[in-house]
Order: sequence, then C-alpha cells, then structure tokens
Amino acid sequence: MLSERARRFRWTLLRIAVSVILLTLLLQRITLAELSEAFARGLANWPLLLLAFALPLVGLTLAAGRWQKLMVVQGDDIPLRRYLTAMLVGAFYNQTLPSTVGGDLARGVWMTERGESPLVNLAVVTLDRAIGVFSLVLLALFCALASPAVGQIVPALWVVPASLAALALVLGLLASRHARALGDRLFSRGLLQQYRDKAVLVFDTLRAYRDQKAVLFLAVLLSVALQLAIVFQVLVLATALDLQVPMWELALIVPVVTLVSMLPVTVNGLGLREGTFAVLGASFGISTADAVALGWLTVAIAVGYGIWGGILHLRGRDRREPVEESS
Repeated sequence: MLSERARRFRWTLLRIAVSVILLTLLLQRITLAELSEAFARGLANWPLLLLAFALPLVGLTLAAGRWQKLMVVQGDDIPLRRYLTAMLVGAFYNQTLPSTVGGDLARGVWMTERGESPLVNLAVVTLDRAIGVFSLVLLALFCALASPAVGQIVPALWVVPASLAALALVLGLLASRHARALGDRLFSRGLLQQYRDKAVLVFDTLRAYRDQKAVLFLAVLLSVALQLAIVFQVLVLATALDLQVPMWELALIVPVVTLVSMLPVTVNGLGLREGTFAVLGASFGISTADAVALGWLTVAIAVGYGIWGGILHLRGRDRREPVEESS
C-alpha cells in the first residue's frame, strides 16, 4: 500500500497536471500578441493597477475583523493587528502549498500560543471559512435574483440557491441540540473513541455560537463587505484592461469564480480561475485573452501579499506582540 506521503505526492502531481492542461487549453485559444496587448493596456493604466494592489489590504482587514469577532466568543481579547498578521501568514501558505485550505490551517496554528491545543483556533477558522463561503453564495444568489437576465445568460448559476440551501442545512444540523448526543454515540465506538475528547472540544467550541446570533450576523455582514471589496478590486483590474463590464455583472461573476477556484483539483485555482473568467465573461464581452490577463493579474497580487506574509513568517512566531494586560 502507498504511504500517506506518497498519496499526497501523487495527488499534488495530479493537481499540477490538471492546472497545466487547463492553462494549455486556454492559451491555445489565444495568441501571444493578444495576451501581450492585454497586459500592455493594463501597464498603461498603472495607477489603477496600484489601486488594485492596495485593495486586498482592505479585504484582509475585514477578514481579520470577522475572525476577531468570532474569537471574542471564545474569551479571547487579541488586537486586530495580530489577526491581520495571521491572515498574511495564511496568504503566504496559500501561495506556497498546493492546497485550498493550507492558509486556513497555517493561520489557525499561528494564533495558537505554545502549550495550547490548536483545535479551538482551527474550529473557529473552519467556522470563519464556512461563513465566508455562505456569504459568497448569498451575494451570487442576490445578484442572480435581482438580475434575472444574468441567470438566463448563464443558466448553470441557478445551482447557487441549491448550494446555499445545502450549506444552511449542514450548519443547522451541526447547531442542533441533537448533534451532541449523536456525536457522543459516534465517537464512543471503535477507532473513533480515541478522538472523542478532541471531538467534544471542537463541538463545544462551535456550540458556543448557537446563541450568538448577533455575532454571527455581524460576521456575515463583514463577509459580504469583504466580497464586495474583492468585486471592486476585480472591477479596477477590468477597468485597467479597458474592459467594459458593469459592477453588477462582476458581483455575480467574481463569487462564482472564487467558489470554482476553491475546488481542490488544481494548484491554487490555476487554470480554473482563468477558465471560469473566460466562460462567464464571454457573455459580457470579455475575450479569452482578457480573461487570462485578468486571472493572472489577480494571482500576481495574491503572490505579492503572500511574499509579505512570508516575510512576517520569517520573523518568527515568538516575535508576535504580546497581548496587552489590563491594569
């Protein structure tokens, strides 16, 4: 039998292969001159590129604020800058690991003090990610409902309501009063019994939010604001490329692109992101070359923030600012 390391290696090679195949198929549909011309338009509008590079800091701050609000329920009182640093470290791992959740794992561990179990932080990070996905789907659903013509142009987008309902159902089941009893029975048998204490810790961590509707509502609002910031960033990039795509359409396209890019079948969404931009953008006049340029500019900005996070990571966790004690 293959070892766990060998299986991960094979899976990574498969994801790299899928990314290469998808990018090759896209690049066969365009010429180097078309792609160069698209980038030349962007460089000619370099102030917009600088603005687009600065905008993710707004999104990271909103994401850090959402995470901080969720952690307050667990009794933590940590400055926002610590969460922002952890988000940047997560961005570094998102760019260096062939995974869609490596950054979430890294930021959760980063915020765990020595001697503590990372399970609480990782459970909250998982909830944080779930709220983010919920908000993505919610925004896409709102745009599809508000603009029925968009749904007619791209009929497949009506899977969004089904996804939203399924996600809400899963979260509702996890928050139900019967979930604890079911979990006790499940983790009291066989091999799962050794993980019972950890499962109880994770469940109790998440259960603390069952009566925190105000906190969860605020987290969703921050998530929607974050998604709108991402949409605005893509709008700025599209404007730099001289693309005439209304923000309303981008508010529908970008969440779908983000959701598709999260599928764990490529390396950090390479190939999926550009392909989804090309498929959805074609209905709004975005050429394949422009879609590839838009996707690659988005990746370039993400890599820039990943480098920033890598520098913070090299400073070491021991240099994180201590939490100020109240006098």
